Amino acid sequence: MTTRRQRRRIKLYAWGALVFLCLVLALIPIQSGMVRKLLVGSVFVAWAGGLFLFWSSIVARVVFLLPLAAAVGLALMPYRNADGVRMQTTYTTALRSYAGAPYIWGGESRWGIDCSGLIRCAMIDTCFSEGWRTKDLGLLRSGAALWWYDASAKEIGEGYTGRTYVTNASTTLNTADYTKLHPGDLAVTESGQHILAYLGEKTWINADPKGQFAVVSKTAPNDKDAWFSTPVKLVRWYRLQ
Repeated sequence: MTTRRQRRRIKLYAWGALVFLCLVLALIPIQSGMVRKLLVGSVFVAWAGGLFLFWSSIVARVVFLLPLAAAVGLALMPYRNADGVRMQTTYTTALRSYAGAPYIWGGESRWGIDCSGLIRCAMIDTCFSEGWRTKDLGLLRSGAALWWYDASAKEIGEGYTGRTYVTNASTTLNTADYTKLHPGDLAVTESGQHILAYLGEKTWINADPKGQFAVVSKTAPNDKDAWFSTPVKLVRWYRLQ
């Protein structure tokens, strides 16, 4: 028969394995719908399991109950009007932070990323960063929703369930009217296969599988890069107005 100490050790090992699984799922570059569900479910079970295992410790109770208290507190906070110009700056900074990341189709992290993954990850980072800074529940929820609901370049160019809108239906990056572009604007190819983001000063960034590194920035006009002469539609995030 197993003793109480042995049973507790087994529970600790099981809980440790679950925490390790959470870390692995969080670090996987390709965040499919199934991976997201497994990650959220595993985190919840790990939190509940840790609370149960360490309930006898006052410190552990505080550590495990703090996230719950924070979530409730954030849920009660009022919405705020986000500063669009500041959001543009934060977004372009987030885009640049992925420079040099390797290309992985379906990737959504610095371990590996694709074209739509870059656009979404930078906006997720922006929403969380500005949301925490301003205590804006709306931005925090937007960041969480962007992480949960995946989207291709084509879907982002078609409105992404009300998150983006078209500002110019047909142009190229070489011939676009740059006086009407804002930092953070997007260019989606007419085929819907690729997407780029505008950094300002006629410079665009994208995750391109043809390069040595996925995330690179280039300046228009550019006759050597096919994306600059490919017909695109220009799209803007509502959050960046």
